[in-house]
Amino acid sequence: VVARVQNSFYNTFYSENGNDWLPVPGACALSHIEVQAAVVYRSRMLLFTVGCHSYDIPAGARRYEKAIDCSVEQDGPFQRENRIYYSSDGVTWRLSQRPFRLSQFLEPEFMQHHWSGKRSGEYRVGYKVLVHHDSLYLIGGQQKITFVDKFDNPILDKDGKVQKQDLDAMDMWLSKGLVDLLLLCVQNSDLTTQGIIDAMQAATSPECEFGFSKLPGGVLQDAILPR
Repeated sequence: VVARVQNSFYNTFYSENGNDWLPVPGACALSHIEVQAAVVYRSRMLLFTVGCHSYDIPAGARRYEKAIDCSVEQDGPFQRENRIYYSSDGVTWRLSQRPFRLSQFLEPEFMQHHWSGKRSGEYRVGYKVLVHHDSLYLIGGQQKITFVDKFDNPILDKDGKVQKQDLDAMDMWLSKGLVDLLLLCVQNSDLTTQGIIDAMQAATSPECEFGFSKLPGGVLQDAILPR
């Protein structure tokens, strides 16, 4: 398990009897993140988190981004985002890389996980992540969605900050690999045992009423950019 006291670092602990818990020797501590869910899938421990990350890393460093405090810059250049950490031994935790494209200045522009939202700064909290047989499921939660005008432009408040609304997410995402997820439609009428079973056993996934893109299960990659 990973745990922390108040707002300190997350540390990794293990137990052989479920009663006595000891820290994992040499395990790195995770800071400036909020762990939303933790599962074991395909021989890896996965942590689904919310946090802010900076890409302003000195040239020659072994990593290309790091978690930072969101409290000051959450609506500035560093915005809250859903990220996934993973480990195969509980000692070394790696930050998985997201898809990115190069801007006209040849700088990487990172894209959201599709289950997080459509726009930069949107993210999801309070969801559940489950493993069943060979599949990983991400279910429900609450999305922090950007208010937009009729031209799809973000609406700003009087201080110039992007306004967000909370949206209850009645959806379910499925992955057969690590880890980008395929959207399954689960509206209110589908939230029955038989409805979920039918959705899982269907030959194809139904089209949903809202416009998230679909991605097949991918492979976790370290957060290292091409030179």
